Amino acid sequence: MRKLICLISLLYLNSCEKTSNNKVDVNKGEGETTQTEFLRSNEPKTTQQKIDSAKLLRQLEKDNPDIYLQNLQKELEGPNLTTVEREEIEIEIKGIRTLRSADKNISSWDRSNPVLVKEVKKTMKDPDSFEHIETTFDYKKDKVIGEMQYRGTNSFGAKVISTTKGVFDYEGNLLSVE
Repeated sequence: MRKLICLISLLYLNSCEKTSNNKVDVNKGEGETTQTEFLRSNEPKTTQQKIDSAKLLRQLEKDNPDIYLQNLQKELEGPNLTTVEREEIEIEIKGIRTLRSADKNISSWDRSNPVLVKEVKKTMKDPDSFEHIETTFDYKKDKVIGEMQYRGTNSFGAKVISTTKGVFDYEGNLLSVE
Protein backbone atom coordinates (compact mmCIF):
# COMPACT_ATOMS: atom_id res chain seq x y z
CA MET A 1 0.00 0.00 0.00
CA ARG A 2 2.85 2.34 0.87
CA LYS A 3 4.45 1.65 -2.52
CA LEU A 4 1.17 2.48 -4.27
CA ILE A 5 0.91 5.82 -2.48
CA CYS A 6 4.53 6.51 -3.30
CA LEU A 7 3.96 5.64 -6.95
CA ILE A 8 0.91 7.90 -7.14
CA SER A 9 2.87 10.67 -5.48
CA LEU A 10 5.68 10.21 -7.98
CA LEU A 11 3.30 10.47 -10.88
CA TYR A 12 1.68 13.67 -9.65
CA LEU A 13 4.46 15.33 -7.72
CA ASN A 14 8.22 15.49 -8.15
CA SER A 15 9.46 12.75 -5.80
CA CYS A 16 8.77 10.78 -2.68
CA GLU A 17 10.71 8.80 -0.08
CA LYS A 18 10.08 6.83 3.11
CA THR A 19 10.85 8.38 6.47
CA SER A 20 11.92 6.48 9.59
CA ASN A 21 8.26 6.39 10.78
CA ASN A 22 7.21 4.55 7.60
CA LYS A 23 5.37 7.67 6.46
CA VAL A 24 5.69 8.86 2.91
CA ASP A 25 7.18 12.29 2.36
CA VAL A 26 6.12 14.29 -0.66
CA ASN A 27 8.68 16.71 -2.07
CA LYS A 28 7.23 19.73 -3.83
CA GLY A 29 10.41 20.92 -5.48
CA GLU A 30 11.49 23.86 -3.25
CA GLY A 31 10.99 22.33 0.19
CA GLU A 32 9.96 19.04 1.71
CA THR A 33 6.58 18.59 3.37
CA THR A 34 4.75 15.50 4.55
CA GLN A 35 1.49 14.45 2.94
CA THR A 36 -0.63 15.70 5.80
CA GLU A 37 1.16 19.04 5.93
CA PHE A 38 0.74 19.37 2.18
CA LEU A 39 -2.98 18.57 2.46
CA ARG A 40 -3.62 20.96 5.32
CA SER A 41 -1.37 23.85 4.31
CA ASN A 42 -3.07 27.21 3.75
CA GLU A 43 -0.71 28.21 0.96
CA PRO A 44 -2.35 28.86 -2.41
CA LYS A 45 -2.40 25.76 -4.59
CA THR A 46 -2.56 25.31 -8.32
CA THR A 47 -5.51 23.43 -9.81
CA GLN A 48 -3.38 20.31 -10.20
CA GLN A 49 -2.22 20.52 -6.58
CA LYS A 50 -5.85 20.82 -5.44
CA ILE A 51 -6.71 17.69 -7.41
CA ASP A 52 -3.69 15.91 -5.95
CA SER A 53 -4.65 17.02 -2.44
CA ALA A 54 -8.16 15.65 -2.86
CA LYS A 55 -6.83 12.31 -4.13
CA LEU A 56 -4.33 11.99 -1.28
CA LEU A 57 -6.97 12.92 1.29
CA ARG A 58 -9.39 10.30 -0.09
CA GLN A 59 -6.62 7.70 0.06
CA LEU A 60 -5.84 8.57 3.69
CA GLU A 61 -9.55 8.36 4.55
CA LYS A 62 -9.93 4.97 2.87
CA ASP A 63 -6.90 3.65 4.76
CA ASN A 64 -8.76 4.50 8.01
CA PRO A 65 -12.43 3.46 7.59
CA ASP A 66 -13.53 5.04 10.89
CA ILE A 67 -12.45 8.52 9.80
CA TYR A 68 -13.87 7.95 6.32
CA LEU A 69 -17.22 6.86 7.77
CA GLN A 70 -17.37 9.90 10.08
CA ASN A 71 -16.57 12.24 7.18
CA LEU A 72 -19.26 10.65 5.02
CA GLN A 73 -21.83 11.00 7.80
CA LYS A 74 -20.92 14.69 8.23
CA GLU A 75 -21.19 15.13 4.47
CA LEU A 76 -24.63 13.49 4.56
CA GLU A 77 -25.85 16.10 7.06
CA GLY A 78 -25.04 18.91 4.61
CA PRO A 79 -28.11 20.90 3.48
CA ASN A 80 -26.90 21.47 -0.10
CA LEU A 81 -26.92 17.84 -1.23
CA THR A 82 -29.06 16.71 -4.12
CA THR A 83 -31.11 13.53 -3.81
CA VAL A 84 -28.67 11.63 -6.01
CA GLU A 85 -25.65 12.79 -4.00
CA ARG A 86 -27.41 11.84 -0.77
CA GLU A 87 -28.19 8.35 -2.13
CA GLU A 88 -24.59 7.87 -3.30
CA ILE A 89 -23.25 8.78 0.15
CA GLU A 90 -25.77 6.45 1.83
CA ILE A 91 -24.68 3.61 -0.48
CA GLU A 92 -21.02 4.27 0.38
CA ILE A 93 -21.80 4.31 4.12
CA LYS A 94 -23.77 1.07 3.81
CA GLY A 95 -20.87 -0.54 1.95
CA ILE A 96 -18.37 0.39 4.64
CA ARG A 97 -20.66 -0.77 7.43
CA THR A 98 -21.33 -4.02 5.55
CA LEU A 99 -17.63 -4.80 5.19
CA ARG A 100 -16.91 -3.96 8.83
CA SER A 101 -19.86 -6.07 10.00
CA ALA A 102 -18.84 -9.00 7.82
CA ASP A 103 -15.24 -8.89 9.04
CA LYS A 104 -16.31 -8.96 12.68
CA ASN A 105 -19.35 -11.26 12.63
CA ILE A 106 -18.95 -13.90 9.94
CA SER A 107 -16.83 -17.00 10.42
CA SER A 108 -14.24 -17.33 7.67
CA TRP A 109 -14.38 -21.09 8.13
CA ASP A 110 -17.98 -21.74 7.06
CA ARG A 111 -19.57 -18.25 6.66
CA SER A 112 -21.79 -18.80 9.69
CA ASN A 113 -22.51 -16.30 12.41
CA PRO A 114 -21.20 -17.74 15.71
CA VAL A 115 -23.74 -15.80 17.79
CA LEU A 116 -26.67 -17.19 15.78
CA VAL A 117 -25.22 -20.73 15.88
CA LYS A 118 -24.91 -20.52 19.68
CA GLU A 119 -28.49 -19.28 20.00
CA VAL A 120 -29.86 -22.07 17.76
CA LYS A 121 -27.96 -24.75 19.67
CA LYS A 122 -29.63 -23.57 22.89
CA THR A 123 -33.05 -24.45 21.45
CA MET A 124 -32.14 -27.81 19.90
CA LYS A 125 -32.99 -31.19 21.44
CA ASP A 126 -29.52 -32.51 20.56
CA PRO A 127 -27.09 -29.60 20.16
CA ASP A 128 -24.23 -31.99 19.32
CA SER A 129 -26.03 -33.00 16.11
CA PHE A 130 -25.89 -29.43 14.74
CA GLU A 131 -24.42 -29.15 11.22
CA HIS A 132 -24.23 -25.77 9.51
CA ILE A 133 -25.32 -25.84 5.86
CA GLU A 134 -25.46 -22.22 4.70
CA THR A 135 -25.93 -18.69 5.99
CA THR A 136 -26.90 -15.74 3.82
CA PHE A 137 -26.86 -12.12 4.91
CA ASP A 138 -29.11 -9.26 3.81
CA TYR A 139 -27.79 -5.84 4.75
CA LYS A 140 -30.51 -3.26 5.35
CA LYS A 141 -30.07 0.40 6.26
CA ASP A 142 -29.97 -0.12 10.03
CA LYS A 143 -29.84 -3.91 10.49
CA VAL A 144 -28.42 -7.14 9.13
CA ILE A 145 -30.64 -10.17 8.59
CA GLY A 146 -28.85 -13.51 8.65
CA GLU A 147 -30.75 -16.57 7.39
CA MET A 148 -29.13 -19.82 8.42
CA GLN A 149 -29.90 -23.32 7.16
CA TYR A 150 -28.75 -26.15 9.38
CA ARG A 151 -29.22 -29.86 9.95
CA GLY A 152 -29.88 -31.58 13.25
CA THR A 153 -31.75 -34.48 14.81
CA ASN A 154 -35.32 -34.01 15.97
CA SER A 155 -37.15 -35.68 18.87
CA PHE A 156 -37.59 -38.90 16.87
CA GLY A 157 -33.90 -39.17 16.00
CA ALA A 158 -34.35 -38.22 12.34
CA LYS A 159 -32.04 -35.71 10.64
CA VAL A 160 -34.02 -32.63 9.56
CA ILE A 161 -33.09 -29.41 7.81
CA SER A 162 -34.29 -26.21 9.46
CA THR A 163 -33.99 -22.50 8.75
CA THR A 164 -33.60 -19.70 11.27
CA LYS A 165 -33.41 -15.94 10.78
CA GLY A 166 -31.43 -13.69 13.07
CA VAL A 167 -31.65 -9.90 13.09
CA PHE A 168 -28.43 -8.09 14.03
CA ASP A 169 -27.30 -4.50 14.33
CA TYR A 170 -24.15 -3.51 12.45
CA GLU A 171 -22.06 -4.04 15.59
CA GLY A 172 -22.98 -7.76 15.61
CA ASN A 173 -25.44 -7.72 18.50
CA LEU A 174 -28.27 -10.23 18.04
CA LEU A 175 -31.57 -8.31 18.25
CA SER A 176 -34.03 -11.14 17.59
CA VAL A 177 -34.31 -14.72 16.32
CA GLU A 178 -37.20 -15.88 14.15
